[in-house]
Amino acid sequence: MHSVGAPVPGPYETVLVDRPNEGVARILLNRPARRNAINVQMMLDLETAFRQFEHDPDVRVVVLGATGDSFSSGHELDRTPALDAEWEARRATSEGRYLVEEELYYSKSLYLRDYPKPTIAVVHGPAVAAGWTLASVCDLVVASSKARFQNPMCRMAASGPFLLVEPWDLNVRKAKELLFTGDWLSAQEARDFGFVNQIFSDDALEAESLKLASRIAEMPAWAVRLVKRSLNNVLDQMGQRTSWEHQFVVRQLGHASTERGELLGKLKKEKSVRGFINARDKKFGKVPDDGSRKS
Repeated sequence: MHSVGAPVPGPYETVLVDRPNEGVARILLNRPARRNAINVQMMLDLETAFRQFEHDPDVRVVVLGATGDSFSSGHELDRTPALDAEWEARRATSEGRYLVEEELYYSKSLYLRDYPKPTIAVVHGPAVAAGWTLASVCDLVVASSKARFQNPMCRMAASGPFLLVEPWDLNVRKAKELLFTGDWLSAQEARDFGFVNQIFSDDALEAESLKLASRIAEMPAWAVRLVKRSLNNVLDQMGQRTSWEHQFVVRQLGHASTERGELLGKLKKEKSVRGFINARDKKFGKVPDDGSRKS
């Protein structure tokens, strides 16, 4: 979906990087055949790419987008690649699972949230679970009119995501509705709640998002950096970081539930990721994925 300029030097297996405009770097999730599902390699590539630009004085804004038809379908459910299997083996005990999830997902997500330079998520198509979180930890979110968001963790008997971003992106009552049901949130509804900053058509999304990035890149960089730090401190004073720490611990407790063990045992008998998702969602029926509700 998105064009990419000359690659920045650096071997990345799951992301593409370029500098489309002066002062702007762009990182694109690049597993389109897997709907940009987030595996171990992608988390490592993302951190490396962001760190590469962190101390580059010529980069003042970083845009995070994706190739293909989806922003991200969330965490990879098929953990067969060697690197995924290696990290999965470290999760064999409760202690190991805690440490792996803390290092690989929780801490890296906080790094992106606290990134010293402005970041803009450009979302087209679905942003599911960890994909939603990835967009959420960016400073601004620009979306296609066809973008949509979902967190179906409760449908998998999981006690929520790594970072509980939904009540901060929306409000607590809407977050409860979406998490309790696993329903979709449309781009327009996300904008109405203030989660999405701007919406554009698919055809205009790339150009408009880069136009916004370039406007920010023209601002005095140090001033923007300090303002971002102060604004994040406002969220911290309101309890955002503390709430995320609590959620991460609650998630670990949820791993041990009998309910989750029994459900995952049934779902893992499916022979494909599509079969897994269909088995997970079939009892809930067809729910509109555009944010609309039938009376």
